[in-house]
Amino acid sequence: MREIAIVGGPAAAGTRALLDAVRRRHLPSTVLALAPHRKP
Repeated sequence: MREIAIVGGPAAAGTRALLDAVRRRHLPSTVLALAPHRKP
């Protein structure tokens, strides 16, 4: 199983670009997680 984690603001251009790139591909047995970036 492959796991992909993307951390960033859901509306940020860079985050959207990464999500679009991952979603364009057929990735069986892959888990995609999105988490907003929080400043400490």
